[in-house]
Amino acid sequence: MLDFGQARLKLLQGKPVTRKGWRYKGRYILLQKSIKELQLPYFIMITSEGSCKIWDISQEDILAEDWVEVEFC
Repeated sequence: MLDFGQARLKLLQGKPVTRKGWRYKGRYILLQKSIKELQLPYFIMITSEGSCKIWDISQEDILAEDWVEVEFC
């Protein structure tokens, strides 16, 4: 398992990550790189239903050590 610093490195490599401790299974985080020059990159969450939304990290998530890279089949 990873802490958020290690998970962040995975995100920067374009790999999705999730937390083992999240109540809702099947959701994961991606880093969305900006297309526009003035816009900063941001995190998006893909939900178990397949929708996506902008994700704001919580203090609990920053301090968690149960991050894992998502493996797709």
